[in-house]
Amino acid sequence: MRTLAIVVALLGFPTFASAQHGPSENDLFAAYCTGALRAEIPVYRQRWLSDENAPSDWLKKALIDELARMQDRLATTARYLAARGYDTSSTAPTSRVLFAISAGESDFAHCDSFRGGNNERILTECRGFYGNNRESVDQCVAKQQPVVCHQIEKCGDVSRLPM
Repeated sequence: MRTLAIVVALLGFPTFASAQHGPSENDLFAAYCTGALRAEIPVYRQRWLSDENAPSDWLKKALIDELARMQDRLATTARYLAARGYDTSSTAPTSRVLFAISAGESDFAHCDSFRGGNNERILTECRGFYGNNRESVDQCVAKQQPVVCHQIEKCGDVSRLPM
């Protein structure tokens, strides 16, 4: 009887513990990046690889390579979330993971909107202050972007995920 109680306690504990803790930091990172990449890939394709914006051959190859890397990162985050048991196909954010996906999509849209209207102006101002010192210009541009743009950039490296 005592052995049965111990077995039941051990089998029931992991379910209780995982329900209490919820998604891990990596789970939320993967979900956020899934949303950001889902939003970014079609915009990237339209902006840089459409017929109306046809770049030169060497630039087009570089852009296609970057698109492939973005798609690989999206596949990595999706594999990770699936392995952890999360269903990311739902459209209603009913959990913290689905909320993080929605936040990634929303943050990308906000950052893209800001960059689309301000990048040239900011870059011109920063070059006016720092000339051709690329590191200083990059730091100047980064300081003027919304925080969400910095969050989105973290999705450029998903190597912290074990999948």
